[in-house]
Amino acid sequence: MRHEIIMPALGMAQKTGLIVAWHKAPGDVVKASDILLDVETDKSTMEVEAGHDGYVAALMAGAGEDVPVGATIAVISSEKPEIAAEPTKVAPTPAAPAKPAPTAVQQAEKPVPPPARTPVAVPASGPGKLLASPKAKRLAAERGIDLGRLAAHGVRQPFHAADLDALPPSPAMAASVTLSEIEARVEPSGLSGMLRLLGDAGVANGRGALWAAFAASSLRAAGKGDKGLSVRVEQGSETLLYHDPDLTPLSRLEAGEDAVEPSLVLRDLTGTCLVSVKLASEPSPVLTLAGDADRMDLRLVFDPSRLAPAEATALVTGFAARLADPLRQLL
Repeated sequence: MRHEIIMPALGMAQKTGLIVAWHKAPGDVVKASDILLDVETDKSTMEVEAGHDGYVAALMAGAGEDVPVGATIAVISSEKPEIAAEPTKVAPTPAAPAKPAPTAVQQAEKPVPPPARTPVAVPASGPGKLLASPKAKRLAAERGIDLGRLAAHGVRQPFHAADLDALPPSPAMAASVTLSEIEARVEPSGLSGMLRLLGDAGVANGRGALWAAFAASSLRAAGKGDKGLSVRVEQGSETLLYHDPDLTPLSRLEAGEDAVEPSLVLRDLTGTCLVSVKLASEPSPVLTLAGDADRMDLRLVFDPSRLAPAEATALVTGFAARLADPLRQLL
């Protein structure tokens, strides 16, 4: 069985649709729910499903072609076609007996069939024309990414959302991000005793667990607690990731897998000669902790578009208050 796929009407006043890209080629297996092609109208770009299970027998129009609504643009067959990209050839039949020539009146009454559309090869995009899925276009616009950079990196068209994730940020974009900083100094009271208690209780990496709990509770109090919070603690060459560490007793707190973007990165330089470390900028806010049990310096580096200045100020203030009075974390 053969099914003709027609150019759909995606709008009230739409007369034609521009084929942006084909997701299937002649001979491909296709399911009814598979995206067959992208169609662009004067208002939007839409993904069109195949609508039938089977094989792509023919594509009747190429990418970049403007096709009238209702015209056949593809054929899906229930059986795999012998020659995928060409029209089905019909075997010749014996000649029928000659019929008398029609009269002029009969010729005038006989309707003239429209010219048949023949399958065409799907061309690559022309110069200056970039083909991309609707999702890729939307994400590129939201992130301020020029799709031409994908072409420059040799990515084949049509572009998809996954192609954007693999594209490194351009130097211009990286330079355009202005990071903000907040610094504070704290003279802790009773911090050494608190760390000793955690060690005696057998808490794994008690210092890192305590910093993570302080950071998460400060973030939550600053208004970032509507979702789960994760804190990545960096101590030398060791990296620990804690999920909602302020909601779990320190005695049962364990580090998890470092496979998600953390809500906050805490860089622990306490007990070292280092005061501050400037590395490549990260999407997550970075809180650096330096000094010793008698005096500690805090430095928060953040992107104001991801963490509001008021929230950042509340985070540093809350963390400093917890350092000054560690027992507050237990209350």
